[in-house]
Amino acid sequence: MLEVTASCTNVYDRPNIFYFDRVRYTRVNQLPILPSLSMTFQF
Repeated sequence: MLEVTASCTNVYDRPNIFYFDRVRYTRVNQLPILPSLSMTFQF
């Protein structure tokens, strides 16, 4: 059996916060659009 999965993160390309750097006091955003593809093979 072969299972293929595709996904995409942040499709609308909005500035979503990833984390806040408290040392530099700056906001770090996520990557713009991040596609992903995975395959699983079972026998």
